[in-house]
Amino acid sequence: MLTSISSPAASLGCTAGGRVMMQGLDNGDGGGTAQNGVLESGEVDYTTTYCSKYVIWRVADINSGTGSSTPGQYMKILVGDTLYFDANDGSSGPELWAHDTSNASTWRVADINSGSAGSAPGFYGLEILVGDTLYFSANDGGSSGNELWAHDT
Repeated sequence: MLTSISSPAASLGCTAGGRVMMQGLDNGDGGGTAQNGVLESGEVDYTTTYCSKYVIWRVADINSGTGSSTPGQYMKILVGDTLYFDANDGSSGPELWAHDTSNASTWRVADINSGSAGSAPGFYGLEILVGDTLYFSANDGGSSGNELWAHDT
């Protein structure tokens, strides 16, 4: 059994790539040359086409350079077209961030614990939307520890 792998025809519109896998016996069927190590068109018994029209991409480089921003490690919630999540920009620690899917903008919503430690919003699993207000747990770095915070969306 021989396998031949190639790219799909442009007419399929596989914008994110794809592969055509053809398999068959190198037996000379259909005018091919038997046992020549080449899978010729008449020898193909099975064809499978994989076609992807979807592309993935990085939405934002929150922690530019080699560090990870670990987005959504503690919290993530979608409010309308805006995704709220925690992320680390490499200097402020985990803080509350947002990404508007309608215009592809990303921003830090608040620096609750100023400095490099971060507030770790949602660390204790609390993130809930009530009306237009997002409630979540966070630590401002003071003596009170983790408390309930709110953000009007």
